[in-house]
Amino acid sequence: MSTTTDGIICFGIMFEEGYEFPWEDYCENEWWEEKNDSEPFPFELVNYCSGDCEMWILAIKGTVITANRGYPESFDPKALTVTDVQIKKLTDFCLEYDLEFIRIVNPQYPQWYLCSYWG
Repeated sequence: MSTTTDGIICFGIMFEEGYEFPWEDYCENEWWEEKNDSEPFPFELVNYCSGDCEMWILAIKGTVITANRGYPESFDPKALTVTDVQIKKLTDFCLEYDLEFIRIVNPQYPQWYLCSYWG
């Protein structure tokens, strides 16, 4: 017998296991709102491992598609698009807050990831 996981597609930047974000001590939303007058956090954190071993992708909101265990999700691959403006906003954010990320395929930009989460 095997264990199933949630499938996730997202566009973002992958960070190494144990990476310490500036909001480590409290929620990224609270950290961001304190800096930006209650404006919501502009990205989404995606755990690409498990609840016991948190490994994160900082993803552009609206690009995250999750298929929960046993519940397949349909999607149009043509909808998997991001703009240069969205990419620049994400990379500028990482540069502004000195976030060091893994550069696997393209050393200059974030990319699409297909990952799983075992919660």
